[in-house]
Amino acid sequence: ASVAAALRPILGVAASEPLEFAGALPHSVPSTGETPSEPPPRPDQQWALAQTETALRVAELTRAQRWQDVGVGLVSELQRSEDRPGGRQSDQFVGLQFSLPLPFWNRNQGRIREAAVVLERRQLEQAALDLKIQTEQVAAREQLAAASSAEREVAETLLPAARRIEEQLLRLRDQGQATFVELARVREKRLQLEVSHIEARRDVLRAYLQLQFALGQVPHFSPAP
Repeated sequence: ASVAAALRPILGVAASEPLEFAGALPHSVPSTGETPSEPPPRPDQQWALAQTETALRVAELTRAQRWQDVGVGLVSELQRSEDRPGGRQSDQFVGLQFSLPLPFWNRNQGRIREAAVVLERRQLEQAALDLKIQTEQVAAREQLAAASSAEREVAETLLPAARRIEEQLLRLRDQGQATFVELARVREKRLQLEVSHIEARRDVLRAYLQLQFALGQVPHFSPAP
């Protein structure tokens, strides 16, 4: 009831409309072996790599432009004049033009330094992101391993032992060697372990989802039978 009351405003369901819960946890819980050891880069890693690559190309282009262009060209000019009484006269000039940008000691050092600082910052941001993602993935794998170990302990050791004890006590009760109170207490312990097993499976699935998120993957579950 409390979960339904919290979900109604989130889902936009009115209080008068029915809200039903269905489904069950998968019987087979995932483990660390179901995740790749070397996952592909996450989308945020790919974005950081693209940013670093862009900064690298800008830095290379800026260094290539440290010298301004020097121009060399050929100039041709034709002049005509009229001198009376001598008549018209034509003069043609051909020359070589050379242009040198001033000041010639300016090597674009400001823009080169700026591009180098941007590149260094992108590289540091990428390294920090890689370290953060690696830490998240290691922590998620450890949490999944711990949750899987706890679930196996309950499913393979504690719960079968509680069921055997309950069956033995039930036979003793039928033989008049055990009381109903003793059987009820043993059954209560077994039911508590059943609840613990469900909670352990929930913790495993939650840790599995957290690991999938750390790996940058979308989890897929097959429907439970």
